Amino acid sequence: MNFTCPRASLVKTLQLFAHILEKRNSDHHALHYAVGLSTKPDHLELRATTHDQHCCLSLPASILKAGHAILPFDLLLDFLKALSQKTITVAITTKKDTIHLNAESSRLRFPLISSDWSVLAPPHPAGPSPQLTLPINVLSAMFHPVLSSVAKENGRYRLQAIQVQILPTATPTLITIGTDGQRLTRMKQETGSWVTKPNEVLTALIPKRTARLDLPPSN
Repeated sequence: MNFTCPRASLVKTLQLFAHILEKRNSDHHALHYAVGLSTKPDHLELRATTHDQHCCLSLPASILKAGHAILPFDLLLDFLKALSQKTITVAITTKKDTIHLNAESSRLRFPLISSDWSVLAPPHPAGPSPQLTLPINVLSAMFHPVLSSVAKENGRYRLQAIQVQILPTATPTLITIGTDGQRLTRMKQETGSWVTKPNEVLTALIPKRTARLDLPPSN
């Protein structure tokens, strides 16, 4: 696979995975401290998983060659931080049991974790995928109050996103939470309607920038 994107955007997106990834040690599977990268027509899809949590984020990118790879989180992040250019072209190839990572004039090799991209996908829900409709003004009112409690870029990357929970009540119950480790803001609202209802609670992390996009200020 081969793609071009802003280095800072890729680093910041990767840092958002730190909240779910387990610390690397001999007792945990390597997949639980790894990030998967996969190309789409106009963006990268990044995934990570542990035993009971899954996270998927997207990043705009120019795709030069399609593909996917699963890479160690800490090695990938340190490699990208050491680069200097604002826009980078990254090439990732697999040769036997080794991953080769190239960007600018830097190269990195490490053992293959897995070549099966599907291992990072969350389990498919039973029946149709859950869908719901939400009023845009209510969504705005749920996001904006908690944004002030989300941490700024201070190294605690797990606190730099809004947690969203959707409860499978008769009317969807939306909960948004923002915290910087010292203060916490939580909003709860029954709103919208189900198109297809889930069998369990839905949980996701929304980056601050995404929560601000295209949302009118609450009244």
